[in-house]
Amino acid sequence: MNKCLRVLSAAAIALPCWLGFAPEFASASTGSFTFDDIHYWVGEGTNKAAIVIDWNNGRPGSSIAYGYRWNGTATNMAKILRELDAEDRRLRVGISQGSWGSSMDDFGYDSNGDGGAFDFTGRMTTDPEDFMSSSGATYYWSSAHITAPEVSGNDSWGYFGVGLDGQVPTNGQWIAYKNVDWNIWPSPPPSLPVAAESPYGFNIVEFESDPLFTLGYDFPEAALGRPSSETPANVFSPSVPLNLTMGAYGVDKVVSIADFDDSRGYITIEFDHPVVDDPNNPWGLDFIVFGNAFYRARGETYMTGFENPTNVVINGSLVAEPGFVEVSQDGVTWFTSDTWLHADSFAPTLGYKLDPANANPALFAGNKWWGAKTDPTYPVPPWGEESIAPGTNLAQIATWYNGSAGGAAFDISSLNLPATHNGRKWFKYVRITNNANPDDPSSSCEIDAVADVYPDTPYGVYAKELYAWTELPSKGRKTALAANGRPNFVNFALGEDPAATLEISDFVVRDGRLWFSFPVWKADWNINDILESGIEFGPRGKYDLAAASFANITKGFARLEGVATNAVDGTYTATISIEEPARAKKAFFSLGISAEE
Repeated sequence: MNKCLRVLSAAAIALPCWLGFAPEFASASTGSFTFDDIHYWVGEGTNKAAIVIDWNNGRPGSSIAYGYRWNGTATNMAKILRELDAEDRRLRVGISQGSWGSSMDDFGYDSNGDGGAFDFTGRMTTDPEDFMSSSGATYYWSSAHITAPEVSGNDSWGYFGVGLDGQVPTNGQWIAYKNVDWNIWPSPPPSLPVAAESPYGFNIVEFESDPLFTLGYDFPEAALGRPSSETPANVFSPSVPLNLTMGAYGVDKVVSIADFDDSRGYITIEFDHPVVDDPNNPWGLDFIVFGNAFYRARGETYMTGFENPTNVVINGSLVAEPGFVEVSQDGVTWFTSDTWLHADSFAPTLGYKLDPANANPALFAGNKWWGAKTDPTYPVPPWGEESIAPGTNLAQIATWYNGSAGGAAFDISSLNLPATHNGRKWFKYVRITNNANPDDPSSSCEIDAVADVYPDTPYGVYAKELYAWTELPSKGRKTALAANGRPNFVNFALGEDPAATLEISDFVVRDGRLWFSFPVWKADWNINDILESGIEFGPRGKYDLAAASFANITKGFARLEGVATNAVDGTYTATISIEEPARAKKAFFSLGISAEE
C-alpha cells in the first residue's frame, strides 16, 4: 500500500543582524531574518506581520520576534500587543491610556521560563534573569516599520508618525519596538533578534498515516501552534466557540493519524526548547496533548456552540480515539509511562472561559456566556475525569476547568530521562502513535496541538497543595467550606491555611482608608503573591492588584501595609488598607473577593 510519509527536518534558525532606528539608513551588517524563522504566531488568517521587541540590554536573546496573522484589515497595535500579552504568559505588556490615546510604557519577558512576575507600578521584575524595560526619563520605547520578505542590516526603517492606536499592520510588514536611550542620537543598531520561544510544537519531524482513512485530514502542520479555540459546528456553518461537546473540526485544525495494514500511523512533533520537569508546574504536569475528543450531550445531538451552557447536559460518554504518547530528547530514544493517559481522550478542549460578566459579543450574536480565550499551557487537575458525571452541565465543567483549555496532561518525572537541563529531566520531541480500536481498524487518532505547561508562581504551587479548586462559586449554588469555615477561594485570596481559624481584625478607618489585618502563611507574604492566581481583591467590585503598590495610592485599590511576626507563637499577620471608593459615602466600605479563571 502506498504510504503517506512526510519527513521534515528541524529548521535552522537564521539570526539577523538588526537595523538601526535612526531616520538614516541602518549600518550594514550580515545576516537576515525571515517570516519562516518565526516560531510563535498569534491569530489566524492569510495576512501576516512580524512583531519584534528589543530590550537593547546587550544580553543574549533580548531581542525577540513574534508573528501575527489575520484576515481583512488588521486591528491596531494597541489591541494586538494586548492580545500577544494574553497569549504568551512569558510576555508582559504595559500600555497606558491618556487623552491622546494608548502609549507604550513597559515590556517584560520571563527569559528563563520559570514563571517570573513583573511589577509594572514599580517597573521591576522579581527575577534578575528576566527582561524589564520602561519608558521614563532615561529610556523610551521607539517604534519603526518596514515591509519586506526579510530584514537585514541594510534595511531602511520608517518611524510611525502616530501612537499605538494608529499603528495598523499591513500584510508582509515588520513592526519593531526598541528600548532607546534618550541621550544617544542617532540610536545604535539593536541587538540580534531571535525567534520568541513558542509554548507549542513548532516543527513536524515525521508523519505517517494512511490517506485512505484520513479523508483529507493529512496536513500534519495542523498540529503545530496553538490548539483550536473555534470550530465549525458542521461543514456549512461558521466558526463558533469550541466546547467540550463538539471537538475541533476542519483539515486546518486537526491532523488524523490512521494505521496502514502493516504499520501504525504516527506523528513526531518538535518543541523549540527543552520541556522541563519543573517542580513549579501545576500539579507537577509538564506537557499537554490536544485532540478532538468530546462528550455527548443529552439527546446525543451535536452541539452548535450557540447554546446556553447550563442547558447542555452531559450524558457521561466520552467520544475518544486514543493515541499512545512518547517523548524523546534526541528523536531516537523514546520514553513513556504505563500510567499516562492517551492522547485524544480526556480532557476535551474548551476554547473560551465561561465568564457571563464579561461575555465577548464579537464571538457570536447573543453571546451571554463566553469571554476570553482559555489557557492551553494550564492543565486541568489530574483527577479531573472523576469530576464529570452524567447529569453535569457544560457550565459546571467549564467553571471547574478554571481557565484551562483542557487536553491530556503528562508528568515526565517518573521517566528514565537523563537529567541534564539544569539538573532536571527534559525532552524536545513528542511522538503520538495511533492506538487503534481492534474492533474498528479504520479508527484514527486526531491531534490538534502539543503545549509546554507554564509554571505557577511559588504562591500558586503552595495553594494547589492546600486547596481544592472543584468548588469555585457559581450562581445559585453554595460553595463548599474549608475547615476554617470559609470557602477555599477566599482562603486562597488571603493566603490563609484552610485548617486554621481565620480572624480578620483591627478594622480601622483613617485618612480615607480602611485598614484591617488577617493571618497569612509566611513572613514575606505580598500582594504580588496572588497576581497570577485569578483572584481579585478590592472594594466595591473587581480591582486588579497589579495596579497597587506601596508607594502609589490609586483610588479604590488595596495596598499592603506590612506583615508582622507574633513574638509569642511565630505566626504572621498582614495588614492591608483600601482607599475609600469613589462615589461612596465616607463611612461606608465594602470589601469584595472574587474568583475568576
